[in-house]
Amino acid sequence: MKKLILVSILVSAQLFAVAGNNNKSKSAKNNKQVKAKKEHKLNYDEFINKYGSDDTSLAVIEIFFDKRENSAKGQMSFLPLSTAIAVVFPPIGVGLMAVSTPLFVNGLIVNQKYNRKKLKNILEEYESTNELPIKLQNKVNDFIEDEQEYERYYEDKLVEYQRVRVQANPTTTGNDVVVQKNN
Repeated sequence: MKKLILVSILVSAQLFAVAGNNNKSKSAKNNKQVKAKKEHKLNYDEFINKYGSDDTSLAVIEIFFDKRENSAKGQMSFLPLSTAIAVVFPPIGVGLMAVSTPLFVNGLIVNQKYNRKKLKNILEEYESTNELPIKLQNKVNDFIEDEQEYERYYEDKLVEYQRVRVQANPTTTGNDVVVQKNN
């Protein structure tokens, strides 16, 4: 029973840590000491609205938030879970901790590498000079190409679906076919 309580405490502490629960803003609101939001503390939508002027800047924002939110936090979540398992099942948990510790460290590095302040600086530099760092430019080019390929693929599938739909209904007239193609 004690182990179950300890595991539930560890898991709930992990959820609060990963979710980024920020009680400072709540206490500031209660004290009416809310300051203007720092520019590098913007969320995804605010970055899109403020800096999303073209496809390249949108791709940079998407890359940074994807790496930070999905990769880093996903990698960092394994260590606390393996610690909780180590408390309940020590032989299995120690092995999991040995595997998840490098993932946790890599998650910290990714989190630092793709932080919002760096994103803000890169976007402001891009707006003024229209240049990106070489590695990031390569990632952006790959991202835009993948996005275009994805759109072409599903556009082709939609056209095939419309053709099958038209061919499957032999009672359609020429006007019906035109209406279905426009939809």
